[in-house]
Amino acid sequence: METNRIQIIDQIGSQRETIELVVPSLNLTVRELINLRVHHEYMKAQMAFVDTGRPQKTPAEIQRGVSTQFAWMDQDRSHFSSFENEAEKAQKMFVDGRFFIFVGNTQVEGLETQILLEPDAVVQFIKIIPLVGG
Repeated sequence: METNRIQIIDQIGSQRETIELVVPSLNLTVRELINLRVHHEYMKAQMAFVDTGRPQKTPAEIQRGVSTQFAWMDQDRSHFSSFENEAEKAQKMFVDGRFFIFVGNTQVEGLETQILLEPDAVVQFIKIIPLVGG
């Protein structure tokens, strides 16, 4: 079975973090792509929690000063929020324009937009930082 890999670049302002993501198909909707990305982050956060007994920030989050170390946990911090809840939040953020997705040099819009990725495609998730009040 052929493994489909894509490169994901998370960019917030001038900070970038790159990961490689294995995808089941090179033909996905934006919704499916977001769900795969959230699933990757969700599993990474869960494994870090299991390994250390406490939520962990990624090196990029530490560098950016992100204070979301408990983002994957319920408010009482007793257990992880469900993957489905986190995926829905991310989809809403995309629809609300809180981040943008580019495949190569092309911006994709709409959760049901079909994307045909090339092998070793580069996908960028970009969050713009406000100049004032951010």
